Amino acid sequence: RRSELTGMGNQLVAKLAFFPPDPAKYAASDVTAFVTTSEGSTIPVLLIKHKNPRFTLLFSHGNAEDIGVNKLFCEWLSDQLKVD
Repeated sequence: RRSELTGMGNQLVAKLAFFPPDPAKYAASDVTAFVTTSEGSTIPVLLIKHKNPRFTLLFSHGNAEDIGVNKLFCEWLSDQLKVD
């Protein structure tokens, strides 16, 4: 019984703590593509291009975080590391 309550508590915490901002913090013009997960969720993909990239860096943000919130950081990182 205790494990059932713990599981229910974890689900409640997840629903309250991990929710994406509404509305999204990215513009439709920022999105390069959308990826659909095996659970049916749709995730936006942003490709940040550098004029002369050394390689491509894949950045994965946190659970239920809006990639638009990290867009400026990712653009800065692209410039500093010279990566797409």
